[in-house]
Amino acid sequence: MRKHICLFGLIAAALFSQNAVLHRPPGAVPYFQGSAQSAFDLAASQNKLVLLLYSANYCLPCRVLEETTFTDQDLAAFLNEKALVFKVDIEKNHEFYQISDKYPVDYLPTLYVLYPDGRVAEKTVS
Repeated sequence: MRKHICLFGLIAAALFSQNAVLHRPPGAVPYFQGSAQSAFDLAASQNKLVLLLYSANYCLPCRVLEETTFTDQDLAAFLNEKALVFKVDIEKNHEFYQISDKYPVDYLPTLYVLYPDGRVAEKTVS
């Protein structure tokens, strides 16, 4: 019994660790690396939407979304053609407060589909 409790504790610690590494296999949905403004500028120049993903390492549903849905190669190909995916880690992204003033987040994960001019096309809370 003690063995099982220790094993469960180790698994839980690994899942909720701030230093846990998210496995991103080849072909997964690519995340835009850069500022929010540069994401919107690039989306406008490429005539794409912006998919804004609010996430956090401690958020288990966020991690499941990223490790399952966002690793689907068909979805990755579709999004790569139609949108820029801008992930905002609410703990690490220095622009979080500025971005969340315009695109509020109450629960994680939250996804916004945005036009390049910043208008909201859709908001989904998982």
